[in-house]
Amino acid sequence: MGKRIFWIDNAKFILIVAVILGHCLEKLGSTEACDDMNTFLAVFRMPLFMFISGYFSHKMEASRFRSMLLGLIETFLIFQFLHILIEIFGMGHPFSLEMLIVPRWTLWYLLCMVFWRTAIQLLAGKVSPSALFWGSIVIGCFCGFVPLSTEFSFQRTFTMAPYFMLGYLVRCSEYDLNLIRRIPIVIAVLVVAVVPFLFHLSDFPFLEFMWGHKPYSVFSDYSPALLVGLRAVSYVFRIIVSVCVFRLIPYGESWLSEQGKDTLFYYLYHPFIIYVLYFVDGKVGIPTTLLPVILYAGFAVLVIWAAIKVPFFRSIPRLVSNTYASITSRGVKTA
Repeated sequence: MGKRIFWIDNAKFILIVAVILGHCLEKLGSTEACDDMNTFLAVFRMPLFMFISGYFSHKMEASRFRSMLLGLIETFLIFQFLHILIEIFGMGHPFSLEMLIVPRWTLWYLLCMVFWRTAIQLLAGKVSPSALFWGSIVIGCFCGFVPLSTEFSFQRTFTMAPYFMLGYLVRCSEYDLNLIRRIPIVIAVLVVAVVPFLFHLSDFPFLEFMWGHKPYSVFSDYSPALLVGLRAVSYVFRIIVSVCVFRLIPYGESWLSEQGKDTLFYYLYHPFIIYVLYFVDGKVGIPTTLLPVILYAGFAVLVIWAAIKVPFFRSIPRLVSNTYASITSRGVKTA
């Protein structure tokens, strides 16, 4: 195993906190300030996450690839099942086919990772990393014309692929990530600080557009040419902002670095805490302005931090394979 890069571990934890805060703002926030903060975070949180995922992706031995792929699918199915149970028995939603073919809430990212890493496995050595990156941009710009939406995360798989493929390209090209640290901090701060104000220049639904989960037909008030242009501009804009955010992240080893190793658990578990808060809000009402919602996000982080110290919670994402391994190992010992 290669030496860990503390800068990236720090980034992963800060980004997962941004994801949790964004989802709290989305589900619990009720003010314009909450909407503005959520839109701001959406600019960089997932693109930078995807870049990091792509940076650590590569062609593997067939056995390792199968193990990795099956692990992702297993985790997806376990948490998809848990979300469906909550929707049916906790929220009173009737069972539907849509529950089976549409990843529930945050789980779209796991399916995208399945598709992206499979693409790397199949195309590495046959298609250059730069061709994969530029090809993903072309596909991302025009996939909006295809009537795909949230089914199996297909629309997001194509829309968001450029950020993942950029990470893969940077790793394959052996670019030194430390070059980012040459950006003056003042410039990075100014770029990041100006972002929230840009979204007030137009009534365009930037947040929904950045989510990338709906076809262009949803934005019927705007011309197809404009939508393609906005998608291309959004790639450039979000990459620039993401680079500047990355520049501002602490570089050395710290408590953040240790938590950065466990971002998958934070990603998987935080929706359930938000479900509870959402239920409480529906029953008794809780403050839903910006500051309280930030505190709810902090509460979710602390709860998960404590929970994953318990081995049971660390085992759930691979519950089936862990149980099978335990049973078979007992069988061997008994024999």
